Amino acid sequence: MLDMVFDLFTENDRISLLESIKDKNVLPRKIMIEGANYYNRFPIPKHLEHKKLMEEFLHEKYLRTYLLKDSWINKVTIDTNKEDAYHFDMSNLTIVTYLNDDFEGGEFEYIDDFNSKVKITPQKNLSLIMNGYLKHRVLPVSKGERYSLVSFFDVIKKYKNTLI
Repeated sequence: MLDMVFDLFTENDRISLLESIKDKNVLPRKIMIEGANYYNRFPIPKHLEHKKLMEEFLHEKYLRTYLLKDSWINKVTIDTNKEDAYHFDMSNLTIVTYLNDDFEGGEFEYIDDFNSKVKITPQKNLSLIMNGYLKHRVLPVSKGERYSLVSFFDVIKKYKNTLI
């Protein structure tokens, strides 16, 4: 499953998220993947309004309760993410929101139900919502810096029936 949603965040929200990582005290975690590939991952404060906004949006859209598990901002440059392998996320649902569009490359590529490769060109304030079974990757950036908010959610399962 892959859904595309525009303007999940306001322009002010998007700018605030980008500014949250420009603080000199916020350093990226360089996450090495398969020895040659790495991402710059910037942690973002969990108290930001984006958490509540996304959880409410998901509940209204899918009629299920999702809880934000983890969230960060990925910065992809021409020096990072050169050979991203197809992978699955370790969550029930992932939202990737593009925070800028002043770069080239960096397309989102996934394998559809017919085993075909499909590319999505990032656009500022486009959010991709995918379940944990979507095999995907990020293609290299050829110019500029690509910023995206990546958020992972798990479903809150109801184990007890109630009459209310």
